[in-house]
Amino acid sequence: MTATVEHFESDSVTISIPVTDEASGAPKDMAGGSVAAFAKSKEGGATLPLTAGISTTSVTVDIAPWLLTAGFWAIQARVTIGSDVQTVAHFDLRSKNSLA
Repeated sequence: MTATVEHFESDSVTISIPVTDEASGAPKDMAGGSVAAFAKSKEGGATLPLTAGISTTSVTVDIAPWLLTAGFWAIQARVTIGSDVQTVAHFDLRSKNSLA
């Protein structure tokens, strides 16, 4: 994922990320795996854990309303299957100011 994702800080967002095998391009079988996702402000500060889910061939990242303040954030998701750990997504997110 290379484009910057945008949302308003008061909105809930679910981002679905299909995961493919790098060599073949086929959907990657992630059965039995686990996923962790994080957000870090581009302006510094703490790294925040995000809610994430995993299916057989995709990962979902959920961002709760008001979790990310207005600004630019780096979002990253990693899948662990056994001892194999792979970063499956890294993208920028712009959280826009909500008026109320």
